[in-house]
Amino acid sequence: MADRYCKTVYCEKKFLEHCIKTIAEWQFCEESFEELRLWMCIKALIFSPDIVLHLNITSDEIDTIENKNRNELTTFEKNIRDILDRQHQNTDGSPEIQLITRDFVTVDNINKSDNKQLTAYYLTCCDCETCQKCMDECGVLAICPENLKDFKSILYDNGSAIGKNEQTDWKQKLIFTPCNSLVLVDNYILSDSKGVENLKKIFDILLPQKLNSDVPFQISIFTTLKRGYGNKAEDISSQKRLDKVKEIIQEVRINLKPIHISIFKCSSDRFHDRIICTNNTYISCGGGFDLVNDFGRASKTTTTNYVFPFFYKSAKWDSMAYSNFVYNVYDCFNGATDFKTDIATGFYVGEKLNRLITQC
Repeated sequence: MADRYCKTVYCEKKFLEHCIKTIAEWQFCEESFEELRLWMCIKALIFSPDIVLHLNITSDEIDTIENKNRNELTTFEKNIRDILDRQHQNTDGSPEIQLITRDFVTVDNINKSDNKQLTAYYLTCCDCETCQKCMDECGVLAICPENLKDFKSILYDNGSAIGKNEQTDWKQKLIFTPCNSLVLVDNYILSDSKGVENLKKIFDILLPQKLNSDVPFQISIFTTLKRGYGNKAEDISSQKRLDKVKEIIQEVRINLKPIHISIFKCSSDRFHDRIICTNNTYISCGGGFDLVNDFGRASKTTTTNYVFPFFYKSAKWDSMAYSNFVYNVYDCFNGATDFKTDIATGFYVGEKLNRLITQC
């Protein structure tokens, strides 16, 4: 694995042309400012050094652009030149633009067994219905000019501040975003019934109702599988917890099949932060995802973050945080062995499959 995770983006040339033209010709008014911000956010994603950009532009088109003087270039060609210049100056191992003339992946031609394609973003000029079908069946983000306004959440950190004893519910703190894989890190989420009940409510919000049968939904939970703290902590049966997780998913998502679930038992010092990542989002909760007690109140004062990595440019940390997270869980995932005994650490139970981790 490389030392950082880079999001794969498939962008149609026609979409990029539309984006650049829209920004260049924008007639400013206060009512439409958020839409302009969306287009600028999309452009920032395309030009980001933290992605691997696939653009269906031909070699002949590139040669034409590179052989022109800059004052001869159209606005669109100048932007392509800027992307190419970034590639030519790439000496630090950062991602390079992928100039694809064959095998470019479109929203209606995703290989459902290819992990990179199933964890990519898609920028397309397909109609809204085609994009929605792709998101519903494959759990990816497919953005087109027609549905762009539906993605206002990419502009913001959608998290919140939570006070101790505040009446709250995960439905107030989380939003559904299409996804096909989920990784959760929380040392105590499975330690007692309160954590399990919180997990049930979180899954009921974040998991899709169903996906294409060729796209198994994949969940990996990294936790300590202990009850209590310090020297008095007791080991919990890993198999019973796996059975419980399967049970709550069956209860909240009976039509989400097939599904691969695994639990990784880690030492208490392996992970500190409490984070959920899907193939499209980064969610954190400093107080832990077992936050809500039996009376529907927060057990502590904390904050949550809910961002779309590689899109959200107001937060300088999100792309690196997502990369660090995937890198760290990959290390634990890769080193985990089959279950031997509940008193050990560094083992897993369930199906050791998660495209968000293994496609890196």
